[in-house]
Amino acid sequence: MGALSEFFATLNKYLGKSLVYVLVFIFFTFNFIALSISIQCSRGDRLHTRIASGLFAFLFGIIYIGMNYLQYKVKIKKNPCTLCGDNPFS
Repeated sequence: MGALSEFFATLNKYLGKSLVYVLVFIFFTFNFIALSISIQCSRGDRLHTRIASGLFAFLFGIIYIGMNYLQYKVKIKKNPCTLCGDNPFS
């Protein structure tokens, strides 16, 4: 029983570490998606507005997608952006 409990302890340790890496990957993926949405939605704006919007979108990815894009631009303004999947960071 000692070897089996040691195996599960080692497995638990590695699963815990891999879960952290998976969560960090998901977090950065959402942030890059928000940055892409921000860049594509602010094409005609001035440079400092685009930089500020992109920085906010990258730092607060899920909040930016949920509050700024979905709630404000889509539901309130009824003006969703045209998103390009082929070149997301144009």
